[in-house]
Amino acid sequence: MQAPINNLLEKGHLTKLPSLPSVLAELLASINSDNVSFHHLSELVNKDPVLTAKLLAVGNSALFYRPQQFTSVERVMITLGLNLMKTIIVAAAVQQFFEQLSHGMRIDLRRFWRQTLSCATSAQALASLTGYHQPNEAYLAGLMCNLGQLVMARGYPDKYSAIMELGDDASVTVLEMEQFEVTHGELGATIIDGWQLHSYLADAVRYHHEPAPQVTDAPHPVKILNLASGLSAAAVEGREPPFEDAHVLFGLTREVTHSVQKQAREQTAEVAAALHLDMAAPPEPADHVHRGPMAKAAREQALLGAVHQQLKHASDLESLGEAIFHCTNILFGLEPQVFLHDAESNSLTALPLTGQDWRAAEMNLPCEGSDSLVVHAFRSGELVAELAVGADGAWPVVDRQLCDMVGGEGLYCIPLKGESVNLGVPAIGTNPSRQPMLDEIRPLFELFAREASEALQRFHNRQNTRIVETDEVESQFKARIRELVHETNNPLGIIRNYRYLLGSQMESDPQAQENLRVVQDEIERVAGLIRRFTEIEIEEEVKPRAVDVNQLVGDVTRLIEPIIAGSEIRVESDFDEAMPPIVTRYDLLKQVVLNLVKNACEVMEQGGSLTLATQDYIYWNDRECIEIVVSDSGPGIPPHVLANLFKPVPSTKGEGHAGLGLSIVKNLMDELEGFISCRSSEKKGTRFQLLLPRDIGDEKGELSGQ
Repeated sequence: MQAPINNLLEKGHLTKLPSLPSVLAELLASINSDNVSFHHLSELVNKDPVLTAKLLAVGNSALFYRPQQFTSVERVMITLGLNLMKTIIVAAAVQQFFEQLSHGMRIDLRRFWRQTLSCATSAQALASLTGYHQPNEAYLAGLMCNLGQLVMARGYPDKYSAIMELGDDASVTVLEMEQFEVTHGELGATIIDGWQLHSYLADAVRYHHEPAPQVTDAPHPVKILNLASGLSAAAVEGREPPFEDAHVLFGLTREVTHSVQKQAREQTAEVAAALHLDMAAPPEPADHVHRGPMAKAAREQALLGAVHQQLKHASDLESLGEAIFHCTNILFGLEPQVFLHDAESNSLTALPLTGQDWRAAEMNLPCEGSDSLVVHAFRSGELVAELAVGADGAWPVVDRQLCDMVGGEGLYCIPLKGESVNLGVPAIGTNPSRQPMLDEIRPLFELFAREASEALQRFHNRQNTRIVETDEVESQFKARIRELVHETNNPLGIIRNYRYLLGSQMESDPQAQENLRVVQDEIERVAGLIRRFTEIEIEEEVKPRAVDVNQLVGDVTRLIEPIIAGSEIRVESDFDEAMPPIVTRYDLLKQVVLNLVKNACEVMEQGGSLTLATQDYIYWNDRECIEIVVSDSGPGIPPHVLANLFKPVPSTKGEGHAGLGLSIVKNLMDELEGFISCRSSEKKGTRFQLLLPRDIGDEKGELSGQ
């Protein structure tokens, strides 16, 4: 049975399945809102089975492996982050729009959606009614129950539309077995099995059309979905609920069963109204738009635009590897193993990504003398695809291991080409059923590989530029040190000469000679210390670490106590105690806060209040941040100064101040990849807001001060 399932899954791949257009429209509008929240996005996604399946597939991929996999859409979203969420939503919208240009699905998607959502709400209501402890998981099972139908309709639109016209679930499953050797329940369960969930979700989907007497001893969620499926089908087809099944499975009366069906019908109608869906309208005609090459090219460029930001924002090699992994998964539904070229050893090393097969960390393929397909693709600069079955000669063991790691019967390897040399190779698992799909998407895959290559080349160029700049700075630093040492030796030489002159003039005074000897020893010690400056190297860059922001701000308040002692300045604090440590530069952040606090104290000559506050979960520029606020009740900043606040200008504090403080603060915040803003008025004083990326790292960093 596995061969028919594989064939259907490749023809109706998850990346090609349609979502409800109104849900996609709402999501596209929501992700660009300043007040977007994961809770709101998850409520929208939970209305569409295909988007839910896509998110769960990405969230439960190898890169996000957890001991207990995700069955909650909101938890998946929080883990993926807002930027990756945007990429998935935009890619889904682009995929759907252009798929409609080339493929007509002959089923009424509104009817399908109505029955699916009715099943989900029925399952949730039954879970609460019968005491199942995870009603949200029951809802998810209902949302996924007919996913296999979309796969069949996408792969064989004409053949499956004829089956769907029968309407009767029993007849549909019989014909599915005759035509495809598998039912849509088994097909949907196979997709869910790939997510490796520790739940009965797959079994519930697999058996949701079994006769009720055959599932009376099954686990609770299997029985819930079985009854919910019957209730939703009856509601859509306008017939009576399956009272006998409700009694057999849960002992429900006719009145209670009617109540569950009515509740599901009302909730479905509410959602349809919110999404402006006219469920009574006739089915929309199949799309007959011209399938020209221009539509295909536009689709490819739009999809590449959707993933471009993911590649562009990668700041280091690991995040770039993760971006290539994510984008391959989002665009094609595939999980690659990424190999990068190590010029020093002239070998291809597998980029170890969190959650991927542990064997990847040990893979090192020499570029000379290896028969691996990965190396062959790298050396030739051409795409290489081969199945193990039927391959000429025995496959190298390393390729057989790689097949096992990427889940295939063969390998599909495409080189990442740099400006003058090849940079690496992503390897994907393939099999006889998947190969036609890979051949179909090859042009898009090659365009994506070019985009990934350019991102990788930009990273290497930045690294090389940084090395050159560091060498130049180090060379200039050492030259300046040598110059200072040389200049310092001149006065030291004069001091030595005068010491000898004094010694010859005071030969008869033993105490004076002893004192001069001590002077000579100290002169030589200073000379030795100065000579050591010529051996100084550039100090290693201070690395980011886990910083308790509340503790840091508290430390600053203690540092200013001597400054405000005896004044009328009151210090107040309002810290978000639940805020976790963030990964940042402790030294730079402390300098920023200290500068702002000192400025505030200096302007409140007649006294006033200084308030320091922190807040977790602030959204800025499409990312999660933490907030630090420094505010004072001073006289405010004059408008002409406020207009050039972060530029070096003459200071308003009087003699002894250069006016560089806030320009330095701005530069430090830029280095921290943060944002600073200021509001000031004569009546309300001045308020500085600092926003920093909410990077909580892997929770292995030490807290500052520990």
